[in-house]
Amino acid sequence: MADNDLPAAFEFIYNTTQQNITYIGHSQGASIMLTALTQRDPTILKYMKKFVALAPVTYLADVSLLLKALTATKIGYLIPKVGIKEFLVLPPVLRVALAGVCHYTSLVCTTLTKLAFDSDLSVDNLDRFSVYFGHFPAGTSSQNFEYWNQLFVSGFRKFDYGYSENVHRYGRGTPPDIDLTQINIPVHLFSGISDVLAPPAAIARVVEQLGENLATNKVYNLGHMSFVWAKNVRGYFKDVLEVIKK
Repeated sequence: MADNDLPAAFEFIYNTTQQNITYIGHSQGASIMLTALTQRDPTILKYMKKFVALAPVTYLADVSLLLKALTATKIGYLIPKVGIKEFLVLPPVLRVALAGVCHYTSLVCTTLTKLAFDSDLSVDNLDRFSVYFGHFPAGTSSQNFEYWNQLFVSGFRKFDYGYSENVHRYGRGTPPDIDLTQINIPVHLFSGISDVLAPPAAIARVVEQLGENLATNKVYNLGHMSFVWAKNVRGYFKDVLEVIKK
């Protein structure tokens, strides 16, 4: 996504609009842009106007026990090995069932959210959880899920293709770290104190590595998914709009 999708999207958007791009990424959307910027992709640097990173997921050592347990099962490695190309792509009947579970037994969905995303549910719009979980999760590729499984174990680095392919792609047997100190444009960072996937300890490492390229560093009483479904998002919305307008 960092190597191919982002540059292609930037090229297409600029050619269509003739305008430079303000990129706002949440979670993985922010992570892939951080990765692309460490590589100083010329297309992205040419057309980038501003970059706003909302709760970027990077270093996963401090995530919840639930997510660590999921990693320990090795499911992220096993799924691609049996030829499954997609993960968590739910059929419509299961989406309806999940929405019903959230509506009639909200404890299930709130507990999962608290363990995997937002440790403080008081800021989230719980009344809408039956709607949210009728659409979420929306699925991903099995390789993407394998990659995140890898990050839990080995840290924030490029995809591990195995020794021979790593040598071919990276010139070394192990994948290189994603070095945020290589970023050379301003980054506007927004994070939450109750975020389970991008916890304060991980954000602190990002802040340290960005150094003088950290143009904005704002922290809110939000969790990871709170950036999408909090009861009140006006606070951080206002701050993001101020960044865009400057």
